[in-house]
Amino acid sequence: MASTAPTLPSELIVEICSYFYRDKTEIDYAQDWLRTQRQLFAVCLASKAFYELVQPYLYRQVNVSLHNLTGTRYLSLLRTLISRPDLGERVRDLKLDVCIPYVSPGEIDRANMATFLDITRQWSWNKSVRSSVGSNWTNDPQRTQEALVDLLLAHLPKLNIVHLSIGRYSYGSGIPTQHLAGPSYLFAKSMAKRVTSLHVYHSDLTRFSLNPGYTYTPHISNFLEYFSTDLAKIVTRRCDRLLDRDVFCFGSLQDVSLYDVSLDDSSMGLLMDACHGLHRFAYTSWSSATVTPNACLRALEQHSSTLVDIYLRLTYPELKVVTSGGYESFHMFTKLEKLKVFPRDFEGANNKAINNLPKSLKHFTLSYWSVASTKDVVAFVETAAQVFFPQLETFDVHLFQTGGFHAEMLASSIKAAVMGKLGTKLFKFRVHVLHRLLEDPRK
Repeated sequence: MASTAPTLPSELIVEICSYFYRDKTEIDYAQDWLRTQRQLFAVCLASKAFYELVQPYLYRQVNVSLHNLTGTRYLSLLRTLISRPDLGERVRDLKLDVCIPYVSPGEIDRANMATFLDITRQWSWNKSVRSSVGSNWTNDPQRTQEALVDLLLAHLPKLNIVHLSIGRYSYGSGIPTQHLAGPSYLFAKSMAKRVTSLHVYHSDLTRFSLNPGYTYTPHISNFLEYFSTDLAKIVTRRCDRLLDRDVFCFGSLQDVSLYDVSLDDSSMGLLMDACHGLHRFAYTSWSSATVTPNACLRALEQHSSTLVDIYLRLTYPELKVVTSGGYESFHMFTKLEKLKVFPRDFEGANNKAINNLPKSLKHFTLSYWSVASTKDVVAFVETAAQVFFPQLETFDVHLFQTGGFHAEMLASSIKAAVMGKLGTKLFKFRVHVLHRLLEDPRK
């Protein structure tokens, strides 16, 4: 391998690295990412030449999921970035856990404090930031926390993707609260100019409840306001209160993904009015959502000439009541290439919207989440499969395995019933049984 690695084309290196890549749509993505990075590094040990080729991919993302900014691992990371600026320049993607308690300056040992103060004084590239961060070290715990985050971001000069993971933290009285382990105001304004993709989501699997027992950090909304009009993509998960209209007033925002969010018809309309020229839109509802299929399509219609990718799930998976009304038509989306939908939102296999899907479609996906009769599923898939799509390349059916849903048996029934009726159709028809949630909060 050592003799062939230097001759490998960059395209092949990408393919090799993608083998170890885990889909960010998976809930345990953070753990998978750490595991696969170790696997990739182990492969790199087989050849020094291969290691040198793969380095840009190996260090492309930093995952800071610590709950203690004064911990050894975080401080070691800062020291490494200070001594090896070339590593910081490779990082494009940062995942930052914001569930971090405030930090007292006294918690940082003298050696590290001396190093951090010294490097802070050298920040000649932005005097206002240097002054702000430098003074923070001796102020209150919140300012010290901001200074530690500023120090990290200052050594990631080419960062353009930021993940903010909102968690919970219990202290003292035992009441869960949240603190934003974010940068200071001045530094955030400087950093935001180079960030084009922002992801905000809750790090646990439970629905975040806005009851008196929990405090939703108000600083997140303020943090979003720092970002300039260069922001092109935003992804949120279970963050209903981020959906103020002002947050989405970005002229260049082209990709919006809202997962497990509660929207009604009015808020969906306001959201679409605030966006301009959307290329991709994804929305999955939570149990309290009331947005209807046709209201959703009417709101999206103003972006019909630019949208190329739509993913919608308006009926909450655990509800057995079919969304009233059903979709009327998708024909207005003349540029649409990818469409992923939840069949319950169509209100039956004979819904006319199935026959009015845009002819520009290249990839069509149907997702089933819960118990469904084989007859109903097969009828819907057969109807969709018989529609003529001149450019269709793939037709996928996703079946999510749950306790009472025998997805494997249903998959076999669908294949047996549909495959023989496709005739000479050129697209690929595939049925996937998924054992984990593949919603896309971090993509």
